[in-house]
Amino acid sequence: MSLDQETRDAIDEIRDRIQAILFERSAIETPNAEPSAYWSEYCERLRYLMGLDAEHFSRLRDHTWQITGDVYSRYIPPLASGNRVLLESKFSTLWNGLPTAYQLDEPERTFGLEFNNRVINTDLLRFQRLVAAMYKEDLLGDAPPASRTVVEIGGGYGGMAHQVAYCLGNSLARYVIVDLPEVLFLAASYLSIHNGPDNVFLYDPDNPGTTVDQLRAGPARFTLVPNYRLDLVSEIPIDLALNIASFQEMTSDQVDAYLSTIASNLRGTLVSFNRPANGEATGQLGDLRDLFDRYYHWQTVEMPLTPVLPIRARANRATRTLVRRLIRRPTRYSEYQLILAWTS
Repeated sequence: MSLDQETRDAIDEIRDRIQAILFERSAIETPNAEPSAYWSEYCERLRYLMGLDAEHFSRLRDHTWQITGDVYSRYIPPLASGNRVLLESKFSTLWNGLPTAYQLDEPERTFGLEFNNRVINTDLLRFQRLVAAMYKEDLLGDAPPASRTVVEIGGGYGGMAHQVAYCLGNSLARYVIVDLPEVLFLAASYLSIHNGPDNVFLYDPDNPGTTVDQLRAGPARFTLVPNYRLDLVSEIPIDLALNIASFQEMTSDQVDAYLSTIASNLRGTLVSFNRPANGEATGQLGDLRDLFDRYYHWQTVEMPLTPVLPIRARANRATRTLVRRLIRRPTRYSEYQLILAWTS
């Protein structure tokens, strides 16, 4: 796939805008503006992308492994055949229970394996599992045109945003991503390539009011906001909020700020897929469930394709987890949990 000149120009403009955003961040003292200790090293290693010529962004997914761990080598020999068997089996299971409109497809055709006229990969499998779970919980059902606002905290390279927007169709009014500037560069580029530059609005530090206007009634389908301007999102009603494996990589103060902001104007559901306890967060994060308790009613639901443990093993694990929470003894590592949260 090659990029047309309009898209190349858009990526160059995104690059310049991100540089301006980074400069603004360096000049302010907003609490929680800087990346967590966990993410600081990743942000440093992502900076090389700022010097990558726009023509190379036609294969942007070759670079997103630094965020998701999904590497292109899985889909070329010698690893392709083994991964094909696994992916085809899991996608078949998920697709058998879903309408065609919710069966996902990787838009970057060089990153993955062809199956049933679609391109599949490990990242897409995670998105498909989440879409299947949201479909089961009736979070993606019919709604009037341009009636839904989705806010994703920590949108990564934009893959989940692209897929959820596809599933919601014309019921989506706006999809807002709040993330670190270094990562927004990937998301803005990916979404521009696969949805058109006119459908992507990136925060302008020289004129923040344009972001407010866009969030209220702007024409772009996707609006991208740096993490330190979370305040811009505080007044828009939210029908669906998402966080996929990034709360677990933040500080407790950062997560608290996101949860409180979302809770203040959430009229739908917050979907979180994270490890409640993550020792890799270098001591900057406690148990996510304690933070959820401050603002939400919540419940855990089953993530499709989760391996089934024997009843006794599940009971023992649940008991140990509860005891650790009650005695405030930290758990270094926990399994992912899919949580649905609401405010009333």
